[in-house]
Amino acid sequence: MKGKQWPEAYVLAAELTQLYRADANTLQKVAFYIASEQPSYKDLTDWLEAQVQAAGYFPRSNQSVSHNVAAQALVEWIAERYTLQNSPARIAEMVAWVVRLMMYYRANGREADELVDRRNPLLMMPSIPRYTPQVRVRRAVAPPPQSESKPDGPDSVSKAADDFMEFLKRKNKG
Repeated sequence: MKGKQWPEAYVLAAELTQLYRADANTLQKVAFYIASEQPSYKDLTDWLEAQVQAAGYFPRSNQSVSHNVAAQALVEWIAERYTLQNSPARIAEMVAWVVRLMMYYRANGREADELVDRRNPLLMMPSIPRYTPQVRVRRAVAPPPQSESKPDGPDSVSKAADDFMEFLKRKNKG
């Protein structure tokens, strides 16, 4: 990182820790992905958006979406602030340093509080979207009637499969 980036990295880490309660593990995952895959900026933003949506549909906690939105906001802020859209390695480096500083500030909250300007934060978080997956409840419906002939297929259908099909047919009739 360059000299002017360090003070902002300290402030970003403090804000992510104190204001937004961001998850260092999520940011670490993002830094690792960027460093290992070296994606284009468009692929990176698409991947981050997919992570936010996946966190909404398959949350690990009540804060999964906000953790991923924080990661998305951090990467976009770094890329725009330093015009690093064509340099994924530099983005990964800064994200990794912010994560390391976050771990320090998590243990030393008072020092982080001194860096955070709550009225004018460096990183403005977008509003957290609410993802409500479309879950369809299916009613139990009897399968359509089938002819008595066996479907075309291999002749090596096991006896257990035939017994199971007979069981299902009896169950649906009763």
